[in-house]
Amino acid sequence: MTAASSPSPHQRAAALLERYRRNFANAVCWVHPSWTCALLGIDDSRCAVWRAALERADEATRIPCSQAIACAAGVARPSLDMLLEPALRRPARGSTVAARIPNLALLDVLPHALGLAVLRMRALCLRSAEVRVVIDKRTRSRILAWTGIHPDHFMQDPRSIGGADAAWLKAAVGMPPLASHDALTLSIEGWMLLQCDTGAPPSSDTITLMRLALPRSLATPHWLAELAPRLDAFGGEHLFARLPRLLPEYAWLFG
Repeated sequence: MTAASSPSPHQRAAALLERYRRNFANAVCWVHPSWTCALLGIDDSRCAVWRAALERADEATRIPCSQAIACAAGVARPSLDMLLEPALRRPARGSTVAARIPNLALLDVLPHALGLAVLRMRALCLRSAEVRVVIDKRTRSRILAWTGIHPDHFMQDPRSIGGADAAWLKAAVGMPPLASHDALTLSIEGWMLLQCDTGAPPSSDTITLMRLALPRSLATPHWLAELAPRLDAFGGEHLFARLPRLLPEYAWLFG
């Protein structure tokens, strides 16, 4: 399915289910090692050997292993109705949330590496004021590696202007600077922000396929727990609205 195609409802449903099935079947190859170690009772070295063997195996061999890991982890598989919902949903009547709610089930359809990139984009949306003034080549290269998108292109959204100032956030809630982050830390931050976008707590115990790509135990950073929702109320909505342009090959998914 291409970005330019306009799939019928049946084609879209089939594509969603097939891509989820493919991700699920191969989950054992990309699940964060902490899940495998905890669920199988093995150490990191044995986990690495086991994963390497599965990466060389065919999909038929990986499927039962992935199913076992997902079942033991308590993965909540989305229904087809959930996958067919729009990328952004209106809040329920009477809700105090003004922003539209991102459909996080769609992240389970993306290749896991791209799903992680979307999480990092969400974290960078909060840090838009900081990203906008980045000039050193090293940090710009890291942003490109983290997201697959050039920082100048990422910041072309006019809604990113006026984001909370990084220096103010650091002083107000102790938010660490972007320079202190690596890819995993930024992914975790983005995941927690997206949980907040749906009205869930940052450390929500709902386990999805995408959640398996992150460490099994996550602690909410103190600064994020203290962050006033109004400072980033529309971050998730703005990002999901831009995904058809940021990820044109998946415009059919988020459009």
